[in-house]
Amino acid sequence: EKTVIDLSGDELKVMSGSFSEVYEKITETTKEEFLYQLGELHIGEWSSHYSTKRFGIEVCDGVQWVLKIEYKDGKKKTYGGDNAFPYNFDELLDLLASV
Repeated sequence: EKTVIDLSGDELKVMSGSFSEVYEKITETTKEEFLYQLGELHIGEWSSHYSTKRFGIEVCDGVQWVLKIEYKDGKKKTYGGDNAFPYNFDELLDLLASV
């Protein structure tokens, strides 16, 4: 599943779907509300990559995830993981599901 949040305009624009078909979602969440809730997740504290290898476990199948943030000035930040997640990853999923 893929979700794209576009904050470049005045309003929050949400596109969601599979990698082959993405559609625009209608949302009642404002850009300001979304940015506030996103800020409350403190994503800047996250490591850039999470893996079970740090626990001495290697899993060849499972869940891989990526969060890409592109700023207005062109800077980009990428977070991801293989079967491992930051402490508040479920809160991010809840936020994305609510928009």
